[in-house]
Amino acid sequence: MCSTNTERCDRECCCNCANQIQLLKHPLNESEVFKGGINEDSGFYLCTADMNADSNANRSGYVLESRHGMCEMFEPIMKKIRIQTQV
Repeated sequence: MCSTNTERCDRECCCNCANQIQLLKHPLNESEVFKGGINEDSGFYLCTADMNADSNANRSGYVLESRHGMCEMFEPIMKKIRIQTQV
């Protein structure tokens, strides 16, 4: 686990994973946690790794309260950027 919640780690951590996105607020949301300007950080993150990719299940994501952690679906950000630029 990372030593800080504000910086990126130098190891295999969720904060360096291409499957993690930051959740932003929206003015039409009713929950105080998610209501606000569209550029305002909610303080939550979403893991978009599809752990059900081989099944016919609905796609899903996982809400994270911290940008730091680890799971078996880790994919380095730089690897995903290289793949997208080669297409």
